[in-house]
Amino acid sequence: SSPGTNVPPCPSKLIIEAQTPRRNK
Repeated sequence: SSPGTNVPPCPSKLIIEAQTPRRNK
């Protein structure tokens, strides 16, 4: 699990959050 080779978790989470409507907060 090397950061860069595969989709990094940090940016991935940000992208997912941006794509998904944040109605939980």
